[in-house]
Amino acid sequence: MRGIKIKLCAPYSQSQNGGVKRLRGVIKIKAKALRMVVKLPALLWVEIYKAAIYLYNKTLKKSLS
Repeated sequence: MRGIKIKLCAPYSQSQNGGVKRLRGVIKIKAKALRMVVKLPALLWVEIYKAAIYLYNKTLKKSLS
């Protein structure tokens, strides 16, 4: 394959996806808060999660010196 490196991880090991699990938790909390504040119905969960991910991506992660 050109330019693609495949990195395999050990099966059933949780230590290798710590950052992803933490991010998923942050997105879930943002989505719940967004739904509660705006009072949206649960059937719009796909759009709520898309909005939460969009807001997460637009939020600064580190301060600029």
